[in-house]
Amino acid sequence: TIDVLNAQQELTNARSRQILAQRDRVIASYTLLSAVGRLDVRTLNLNTPDYLPDVHYHQVRDAWHGVRTPSGQ
Repeated sequence: TIDVLNAQQELTNARSRQILAQRDRVIASYTLLSAVGRLDVRTLNLNTPDYLPDVHYHQVRDAWHGVRTPSGQ
């Protein structure tokens, strides 16, 4: 019984190390993309619009949060 439990524990430990190695690989790949300036929406093929700071500024430049009434005045 002890041998079976020890083997199961070794298997669990090996699976845990494999998951951690996969995590480290993903983090390293994103770190590399960030370092070379390729961590963006287009490179990652994300289904989301690009963030354009100028467009966002013009959308919110006159918005004073908490100042307007519910009717928009």
